[in-house]
This record gives sequence, C-alpha cells and structure tokens, in this order.
Amino acid sequence: GIIITFRTPDGNMDMCEIRYIQGELLWTGASDTNLLVPANWSYNETLTENNLKSMLTNESSGVIIGSGAANYPVISNDDDIEVYKLIVKNGAHITVGSGGKLTVKNSLVFEGNSNINAAEGTVVFSGESSSFSAKYPEFSTFGNLEISAGKFATTSDLHITTSLTNNDTFTAGKVYFEPRDTVTIKPTETSISTNIGELICTSQKGKTLVINGTIYSVELLRLLDYIDSYI
Repeated sequence: GIIITFRTPDGNMDMCEIRYIQGELLWTGASDTNLLVPANWSYNETLTENNLKSMLTNESSGVIIGSGAANYPVISNDDDIEVYKLIVKNGAHITVGSGGKLTVKNSLVFEGNSNINAAEGTVVFSGESSSFSAKYPEFSTFGNLEISAGKFATTSDLHITTSLTNNDTFTAGKVYFEPRDTVTIKPTETSISTNIGELICTSQKGKTLVINGTIYSVELLRLLDYIDSYI
C-alpha cells in the first residue's frame, strides 16, 4: 500500500493523507451521509450493499473516514450500523443522531482533531476486547454509551450526556457527565466490574446522577459539589 501524509511545519498534526491500501475501505461521501450506500466508499473492487456490510464488520478490513469528504457519515432514524474497527482521520467526523446506533466490535479511533457527535444517539462496544481512543477526546460526546459484552478500556476521557450501561467490564480514567437533566450509570446483573478513575460533572446545579448498582471510583465525591440530586 501507499500512504502520503502532509503534516504541519512543526510535525505535531497531520493535515491530510493520500492513501491506497489493498483491502482498505475509504469513505468518500460522494453520494450522501449513509454508511451503507456503496457509492459513498472507495474500494478496489465492486461494492454491493451486502458485501459492504460484511466488510464493515470484517476484522481484516481497514475502515477509514478520511478528511475532505463531500459528506460525512450520519447514523440516525433507527439506523443500526455495526463495524469491527473504525478509524476517523484528522479533520473528519461522524454523527450518531436521535434513534441511531453504532456498534463497535473492536476499536473506535479518532486521530488529530476528528470527533464523534453522538450526544443524541447510542454507541455500543460489543467485542471481547474493545477500546476508544482520541487525540482530543473533549471534541467527542456520547449520549448513551453501552458495553454489551467483553472488556472495554480507554485512557482517553469520555464525555457522556445520558447514560453509561455496563454489562461486563468497563475501565476508564476520567468520565465527564454533562447531563441535560438526569444521567444514569447502570452496571447490570452481568457486569463484572465498572472502574472509573474520576467522575466529573460539568453541568450546573439542577441535574441528577443515578447509580444503579456498584461502581468503583477514586473521585466519586467530586460530583456532589456540582449536582442537586445523587441517587
């Protein structure tokens, strides 16, 4: 394969890439914002809707959302998209809107200033071992974040507006809760452990934190200075 990367003069940030890698699925957004439309992807073979779905979930396929696309992906209105690993390059973004769900089996990676806006939607991590990483995690927001199975771990900060549901193992350094009204942490009956280094609420008073189950946190009490209700 060939990858040509253009960086800022100080070398700290990638500006754009020209890439061709055998077997890689590269988003162009040439048609619209739908991830399941073959015309929105660049690939070295003919794509159909069926083999596109298969490639999105194939661990040997590279799935890239690059910068400079005509449109960027939007998942909403009961869309349910599943990917194995998704890499979003500097300058690109992805949106999970109301009613939309993105399921990630392995990893969700954001390079440079790329981001995900899922404040109104749901992101599920479902693999045996899954992760989220971002150079600037403060640019990304999750509405409903769920670990449906397996071990999830991240060293990047998480910003959540509505709920965190853990059905297995969850480990994170910092979790920022930005509730519009109530935000809920829900370790379920199948949960093995929910480990959070710091819980930080960035909203003003008048919000509610609900914890259903047991969590382990070093800095849980910091939340009590910021919210009115703690259940």
